[in-house]
Amino acid sequence: MNMFTLLGNVITSATYDEIINEVDNSIVNKRKFTFHNVNSYILLESTKNENLSKSLQLFDKLFLDGLGVYISQKIIGGDGYPLERITGTDLYYRIINYSVASGRKVFFYGINGLLSSIIYNKLRFEFPTLAIAGTESDGNISDAEVIARINDVKPDILFVGLGTPKQEMFLAKKFTLYRLPRSNSCRKRN
Repeated sequence: MNMFTLLGNVITSATYDEIINEVDNSIVNKRKFTFHNVNSYILLESTKNENLSKSLQLFDKLFLDGLGVYISQKIIGGDGYPLERITGTDLYYRIINYSVASGRKVFFYGINGLLSSIIYNKLRFEFPTLAIAGTESDGNISDAEVIARINDVKPDILFVGLGTPKQEMFLAKKFTLYRLPRSNSCRKRN
């Protein structure tokens, strides 16, 4: 995996397979691992929002998501340019497929109640053997209760989708309180 800097953020250039291997290694070795797929909106917001910028620095890896930032980095070039375009949606499906194949438990946090139900049912239909440890909607319970619930069910993988910058700051502030090996921030459409 190569790394380069874009708007003050260290970006990792990797393939889907490399990311899945990193996820697997973190679980097998019981090591916490956080990553985020950043698009042009998130990168530009990080230049204006110091809390978001600091939060992004706390992720283990940042990957490019979005055609605009991918193409711009290909044009800029250099040794660390993206090996392939990593889209959040495709990556999340690959992580879910990995979870099914390896028997990993997942937890989803941040989707409102109705969407949570729709997504849960869709995942149950598409991936009947997916081990969903739990789901929780933002605002239903306190952060401390969310963390306690996540720790109680012990998922292998945590997906967080609260929207930018809330999800980044939530993971940056709270991740040390989780007892799970890896986490990912799912971007809610802005």
